[in-house]
Amino acid sequence: MNTRILLREGMVAGLVGAAAVALWFLALDLINNHPMFTPAVLGATLFRSLGMDVASQGMALPVLAYSVFHVAMFVAIGVIATYATFALGRRPSMLVGTVVLLAVLEIGYLAATYLVASSELFGAYTWWQFGGANMVAAFFMGRYIWRSQHPARQWDWDKANDSHFHRSEA
Repeated sequence: MNTRILLREGMVAGLVGAAAVALWFLALDLINNHPMFTPAVLGATLFRSLGMDVASQGMALPVLAYSVFHVAMFVAIGVIATYATFALGRRPSMLVGTVVLLAVLEIGYLAATYLVASSELFGAYTWWQFGGANMVAAFFMGRYIWRSQHPARQWDWDKANDSHFHRSEA
């Protein structure tokens, strides 16, 4: 498969994952009657980890900054996952490397969850909400990557029915 196609498919997979997680947390925020709470807190936490305090500047800057960071991280993960899936399809012996890659990504996810959950601003969310977001992203990204590398063959109804109903009698 062409490298440009893999890069494009990885970018799309990352956008799919980013959108799935954003919609997951938007739904949770709307249920809790605090729209945009999650990206605002994550953005404020991101700025605080960089030594900047943006709490007095409202929600727009943290939401925008975190959204850019969120999409960039998911695009990077999507590209890595797409290349790994393609390589694994060509060389099944790379399974160990793929498992290590997934373990590293999961450890990164758990570290990020720990940092966010330890924030005094984020006391409203529990591990299952982050775990649910992780599962939603993994499902949709995995499905997209699988479909992009293994397109479903067209079902030929005529051929299937002809072979079933029109058997030659010998």
